[in-house]
Amino acid sequence: MPRTFRKPSPIVTLAVLLVFSAGAWAERDVSGSRTDWGTKEQRARVAREGVITTPRVAARSRQLWRTAARINAELANLKKVILSRGDPTDYKIFISGPDADSESTMPIRTLLKKVDGAYYLFAANVENRKHSVRIEMPERIGGIRDLKALIESNGTASAAGRSITDTFEPLDVRLYQFRAD
Repeated sequence: MPRTFRKPSPIVTLAVLLVFSAGAWAERDVSGSRTDWGTKEQRARVAREGVITTPRVAARSRQLWRTAARINAELANLKKVILSRGDPTDYKIFISGPDADSESTMPIRTLLKKVDGAYYLFAANVENRKHSVRIEMPERIGGIRDLKALIESNGTASAAGRSITDTFEPLDVRLYQFRAD
C-alpha cells in the first residue's frame, strides 16, 4: 500500500528552517568516518545494550543538545510571530546574478507577517545554489526602516527604499524584522 504524506504545517516548516540555520545537520563523526564507532568492546556493548559510549559520540550528542536548546529558546522568543496570521501584502521577489537560472520556479520561499506594528519576513533558499535576491514591498507599505536580520548567516542584508537586498547561500534561511514608513 503506498504511503501518503501530509503537507507539513508552517510551524514544522519553520522549525526545520531554524534547524538548518543552526547548522544541526552534521556528519555522523567529526573525522568524516562513518564506521569509526570506538573499540571492538565498545561496539559489542552498543550491539548488546543499544548505547553508544565513545567520547566523540558523547561530545557530539552534547553539542546537538545545546543546539536544540538554543533553537527551542529562539522558538519561544518568536512564539507570537510564529502563531500570528500571515500578512496578505503582495510583494515581489527578484533573483539576479550568475545563478539566476533557477532549478525551481521559486528558489526563495517567503512568508510575511505583521505583529505589533513590525513586519517579519521569513525567507529560505530551497536550492543547493547561491542566489542574489531583491524583495520589493508594494507602495502602500512605503519605505523599509530599521531592518534587522534576526536569523542570518552572512550579514549581507540591506534595505533601500521599499526593497530588501540579500545574498542567500545554498539552503540558507533568514528572518528579517522591519518597520514601514
